[in-house]
Amino acid sequence: TLCRTLGLPVIAKEVGFGIGEPDAVRLAEAGVYAIDVAGAGGTSWSEVERHRLAGPLRNVAAAFRGWGTPTADCLVEVRGRLPRLPLIASGGIRTGLQAAVALALGADMVGVAGPMLRAAARGDEAAGELAEELVETLRRVMFCTGAAGIEALRRVPLARDGDFRSGAVEFELQTGPGPAFHDVTDRVQASVARLGLFDGVVVVSSMHTTAAVVVNEDEPLLHADFGRFLNRLAPRSGYEHDDLSRRQSVPPDEPLNGHSHCQQLLLGQTTVVPVERGRVRLGPWQRVFLVELDGSRSRRVRVQTIGR
Repeated sequence: TLCRTLGLPVIAKEVGFGIGEPDAVRLAEAGVYAIDVAGAGGTSWSEVERHRLAGPLRNVAAAFRGWGTPTADCLVEVRGRLPRLPLIASGGIRTGLQAAVALALGADMVGVAGPMLRAAARGDEAAGELAEELVETLRRVMFCTGAAGIEALRRVPLARDGDFRSGAVEFELQTGPGPAFHDVTDRVQASVARLGLFDGVVVVSSMHTTAAVVVNEDEPLLHADFGRFLNRLAPRSGYEHDDLSRRQSVPPDEPLNGHSHCQQLLLGQTTVVPVERGRVRLGPWQRVFLVELDGSRSRRVRVQTIGR
């Protein structure tokens, strides 16, 4: 692609309407280095066009004044799907507090355009004072939340304004050969914080038919017991599913994994955990696990929050 042949980092930027998960995934596949999600709330090109146009078209542009996805929602969607891609947050960010929220939601950098341009129009001193105000506000947010750095800030529970709502993000992890128990509790908690759930429930789901999600104890000997238990209930051979000659459209690297499907049927795809005051509520010995029941591979886990 062009991004890979230029030899320079390419940053994709939206202006006013926001970049959501589907477009961000396509941009990442095309090789962009970073994305500026630029959600609704800041510069609006429909408003720019409204001031340029005359007659009926001016009203057409005005109809799209509130069009687009807010920057916070863009960040939640894109960071949940692309955890390692550099993200810039812009669009409606006018204060250090809003910048702190954007960083907590997963932004690596924050852009503030309108307020800085207006300050710069008054002179260098005004622009410098605004920059100092933004930085000092961010410092105080981090002090008040006990966050020593940006990564710590991202673990601070956030509460959305408003009533009942639902949101979802996904994350990926590399598993080992199964049965293998991978503790995803901290990543679930980080997702809950990013989605802004204060009170409600979180639904954690495996997006695969040979990997399960369970709540249990994080103790290696117990995990070995679980593995032997699952292999006794669903041994590794004797499945019609593994007779590849009788199946259609089988890929060349298709594993013999009838036992993995049966073991997942026993454990289940999803678990539901309560959330109180922004924290996942588990017992003293409980952790959330993705259970790999097949071979080593990249897995996707979906985290959906329901509540307020």
